[in-house]
Amino acid sequence: MCVPELPARPANANLNNTSYFYKSTFLNTILIANYSKGHASFKSDSLATISVLRDTISREATARVMQVQMNVEVKNDSHGHVLSLIHPKLAFQMGLSKQVRLIEPLREILLQEESSLIDG
Repeated sequence: MCVPELPARPANANLNNTSYFYKSTFLNTILIANYSKGHASFKSDSLATISVLRDTISREATARVMQVQMNVEVKNDSHGHVLSLIHPKLAFQMGLSKQVRLIEPLREILLQEESSLIDG
């Protein structure tokens, strides 16, 4: 429901607890899903991930007329950690953007030089 390939119920009913581990290929953030009958817990170093899960679970519970108790604990350093993961990617994208902005002026210079060689 919330996470692709994560079954709505534990795959093996004989197990008391089932755990799944996910790692984002883009930011390298993690999600740990632990659940058993009547209980689920999710841990992540990304507050955005937890927020999406919370919204999805709340929406599904409302649609199914179920009561769900949710508690969210946020560590103080989680924001800084995720920002440190995002920063290199943003810096790289900004560098690419600057390079792309230089392409057109460089084309103009080349055209002017070609034109002056032909005219000259």
